[in-house]
Amino acid sequence: MHEKLTRDGHEDLAAAASAINPNTERQAGLVFATAQQQITDLFVGDFAESGEFSIREYMQDPDGRVLVLDYPTRQTGTIAPVFRYLIDQAIMHGMDDPDRSAYYLLDEIEHLDATIKRLGELINIGRSVNCQAILSLQSIAQLEDTYGKERAHALLSGMVTVIGLRTADEKSVDFLREAVGTSFEQYTRNLGDSRTPSESEEKEEYHFAKGDLRNFDAGEAVVSRQGTGWVHGRIKLLEE
Repeated sequence: MHEKLTRDGHEDLAAAASAINPNTERQAGLVFATAQQQITDLFVGDFAESGEFSIREYMQDPDGRVLVLDYPTRQTGTIAPVFRYLIDQAIMHGMDDPDRSAYYLLDEIEHLDATIKRLGELINIGRSVNCQAILSLQSIAQLEDTYGKERAHALLSGMVTVIGLRTADEKSVDFLREAVGTSFEQYTRNLGDSRTPSESEEKEEYHFAKGDLRNFDAGEAVVSRQGTGWVHGRIKLLEE
């Protein structure tokens, strides 16, 4: 078999040939087998075949097309590194040309079993080069598990606008309350004696109680923008 693989016309099988070369140590074969297994596990589905699509060429000339990377949740443990690489490449090439605008809609990135290395760069610098990031999250707690608490908070602090829908996750509720902010309320207490003046007390309170955010109706939302303020309203549902 080794002789057949080393003949002319099989240059693409040189690595396999070296792994079964009777004159080499057994360790080489084990290394090759391990690497081959990892590659086989990684390149599955659409990535198992040779493709002609180029992220770089697409970002240079989208030609009116929308790039959709459909993440297969059933293969999350093996395919995540490929999707991380594709997203990072799209961010890198998209930010290369500030004269070309790009929008990145990243849905539930906290469930991607890999961290997007250039995500912070996109959020914090992207606006200056015409690149906008739109993140859809279900759980702040899950985001912290994936990216770590400090990095997750750094990513969230870079988001200028926050749209909060109904959520039951404790950390998500706390984040929305902080994003909307607080106000000072004046409370007056009558001591029951007309000769004793009433006492006034000023308290800082969140605009929304935790239960309010947990009990939002479908489509009910609060929109907060850094340095501008917030509004409470309703977003039309797709079927309406």
